[in-house]
Amino acid sequence: MKIHSTTRLSLLSLAVATWFLAACGANGSGGSGSGEPDPDATLRIAISTPVGDNLNPNAFDALWQAQAMMFEPLVRYGDGGKTEPALAKSWTVSEDGLDYDFHLRPNVTFTDGAPWNAEAAIFGLKQWVGNSRFDFLEATEVISGIKALDDMTVRLTLAKPFPGLLQELSIVRPVRFFSPKAAGPNGKYRGDPVGTGPFILKSNSRSKTVFVRNPHYWGKEPQVAKVELNVIPDAMGRLTALRVGEVDMIGGAMSAPLSPHDAEQLSGGDTRVIATPGDISLLIAFNDDQDRVMHDLAVRKAVNLAIDRVSIAKAIYLGRAKPIGSLFPAAVPHSFAKDAPTADPDQARQVLEDAGWTGDHDHVREKDGKALKLEMLISKERLPAAREVGEAIQAQLADVGIKVELADLDHATSHDRIPKRQYDMALTTTYGAPYDPNNTLKALMLSTVESGVDGKIYRNPEFDPLINKALAAQSDEDRKAAYQALNQYLDKVQGFGPLLVQDRIWAVGSRVHDVRPASTDYEFPLEGIWIEKS
Repeated sequence: MKIHSTTRLSLLSLAVATWFLAACGANGSGGSGSGEPDPDATLRIAISTPVGDNLNPNAFDALWQAQAMMFEPLVRYGDGGKTEPALAKSWTVSEDGLDYDFHLRPNVTFTDGAPWNAEAAIFGLKQWVGNSRFDFLEATEVISGIKALDDMTVRLTLAKPFPGLLQELSIVRPVRFFSPKAAGPNGKYRGDPVGTGPFILKSNSRSKTVFVRNPHYWGKEPQVAKVELNVIPDAMGRLTALRVGEVDMIGGAMSAPLSPHDAEQLSGGDTRVIATPGDISLLIAFNDDQDRVMHDLAVRKAVNLAIDRVSIAKAIYLGRAKPIGSLFPAAVPHSFAKDAPTADPDQARQVLEDAGWTGDHDHVREKDGKALKLEMLISKERLPAAREVGEAIQAQLADVGIKVELADLDHATSHDRIPKRQYDMALTTTYGAPYDPNNTLKALMLSTVESGVDGKIYRNPEFDPLINKALAAQSDEDRKAAYQALNQYLDKVQGFGPLLVQDRIWAVGSRVHDVRPASTDYEFPLEGIWIEKS
């Protein structure tokens, strides 16, 4: 799996649901009044880490949202998962599901003047189709042919029907297009981020990245002339910058996560908090390898019984999270979402007793001379509430005789230990829209796919056939049955610990108006946003 963003694990909340607004009007316009838009304004967004030097849309090094400002896909992932036109104005699918004809949008140019046409589309598609580096995408394997039917029509032929093709073609990378004129002699990206999107890169450093409006954009013209991404690594520094007016916007799970506690501090006054229910699950990955304590089904079951998800959502997330009892939340197709189980520490103790783990809740349980001690990996760098969540789970499991030691890791250490499975439990997440359900299942659970720094939520070759059947299902009926079987298996083996789905949270200053949600958190909420003229 090659979705190698250093902020991947901080993906706690992607939006596909209706927004609710705190301390502002229903349309997201607040502050001192309606005002007058300033067409020459600069929108300043705080981010936690630099955008990155390599903005190649076929690579995995840069900030997703920055790439999405410049590079566009054939189709977009719209609200509620609806596929919408982008660089393809329309498309048709053959009755057998093997031929997809994309009718390209006319009168579109890359920002270096190169035309958008079938030749450019095929050039872009061949950057990743058939490349094993991108095998987390089913499309990489099933697309067997690419050809131009005319100058503005491209046909993709599949080796087998794949209903998820359009969804995969909507993601940020590696499927978006850069200008053929920006390629080197080898036909590959050479360092110039030239796309068709609404913004053009003006400058990029480790402290600030600046974009300017694309004056020739084919779509709706941005209402701000410039967007600055200001790097402020410290969360408190970002809060202060927003309060004093040095930046206009902070938040976003992948750019600068805003904790519910921080959001509470910002509510009211000259700042406004905007939140939306998420579609990404916070989970505990269980390492059930043969040599681990978690190999014991009774231990996994007891952990899930002992955790009080409702109290964690209320106390730590201040109600800005929903407890879950399944792999995916209801916003994800085929999720078979379940309500969170009620915490039952008494039953957890009984399960452990029956399995031979003896002792009482005042002491660490033992079995065959081995103490019931578990190490749990967390990372505050990537998940603002990781320490608080870890400590809550630590206390709840101690109450049933399980000792948990927390290891708070930085990015590099976490990305080293998780793939090597050097843990008993680890806080992790699903991918969310537009990747799920397919990509979480394939990349984070299928044992035959390399997951890179992300590791696995659950890994067992016995589970692979159920995943493959779900991924290959063609009819709605077959897909429903396959996903139901998959979820039943995970329940049976207690393959992971579902926790909650946190709201995605943004905070904006008083001069920012009409903040609307992007369909996923892989893009900044820039469409329609405007700055009040001073």
